Amino acid sequence: MSGVDRLSSAMVSTVQSAISTDSAISSAMGGIAAIMQKLTSSGSTLANAITTASSVSSELGQISEFQLPGSLEFGKDIAAKMAANNEAIESSVSSMAKALRSVWGHYGGIADAVVARLRSTIPPVLDQLAVLPGFDWNSIQDGLVKWGEYGWVFVAEAPIDLLLHVPGSRKDADRIMRSYASPRHLVKVRARLAEKARKRRDLEEALWLFDSKHYKPCAMMLCALIEGELLVRARKGEGRRGKRRPKEPIERMKSQCRPTDPEAFEALGAFASFDHFFAQGNDFDRSVEDDLNRNFLQHGMMYKPVTRTVCVKLILLLDALIVSFDTYL
Repeated sequence: MSGVDRLSSAMVSTVQSAISTDSAISSAMGGIAAIMQKLTSSGSTLANAITTASSVSSELGQISEFQLPGSLEFGKDIAAKMAANNEAIESSVSSMAKALRSVWGHYGGIADAVVARLRSTIPPVLDQLAVLPGFDWNSIQDGLVKWGEYGWVFVAEAPIDLLLHVPGSRKDADRIMRSYASPRHLVKVRARLAEKARKRRDLEEALWLFDSKHYKPCAMMLCALIEGELLVRARKGEGRRGKRRPKEPIERMKSQCRPTDPEAFEALGAFASFDHFFAQGNDFDRSVEDDLNRNFLQHGMMYKPVTRTVCVKLILLLDALIVSFDTYL
């Protein structure tokens, strides 16, 4: 058995020994124990939370006594009992040190370092268990939509807390999310787009304009790319003319999204972001322009400059829509 396997087994034993007095909790350990290692290495970002919450839901859903959605509330009971047994867990971690030293003793201080890390990890694990199994899906969804109304597809590396406490203004939202939509994050997005986008040469040109700080023509090309990706997937309408509408694929995806699907998170943000940028121009009423409106842009009726932040939002929107297409269309 490898050192990692021994550590995983020791962690499971730690939790089991702390809560074995409760038969209901013990019966659920088969589902929860498999998640513990993920939780100890997970940060409090949306990406990690979605992955872990999905795993928790899947594992708990297989336990007959606690079928979803009731198991979500049951997860909070687990967290409460673990918190009440925090002293027992701490004692178990101390006992674990001896076992670890016997396994890794010849590596010097590695056992002590691992145990110290486990001790520092216990409080975050309890916090995450309190949140993730009882994942507040409605609040998370509301947060994704609110960020989308500011034009942002929520960056998965951003803290979950930003979904529960959305800024009250677009300017504040832009200031906060810019730090997470970093150049490093955009490198990953751009690589995915280079592989998935339908009009790759147009994408290359749009990204060249972005890098060259020509933001207005960049935004024009990104809007065209977004509409093109939608139109090629749109079904013809009813009647003799049978026109295709860019929003038809979005309406179709909305009908297929289940709110509790982790895969829906990116789509929900993309839908709201699309509505932000592609809203009706109302005969070029300045009150609906916001930071950018596609109709104002394409018809030469903009009153505001196009910023780098707007182009970042459009890049994220294009990426999120293409990802959602793979899931729902």
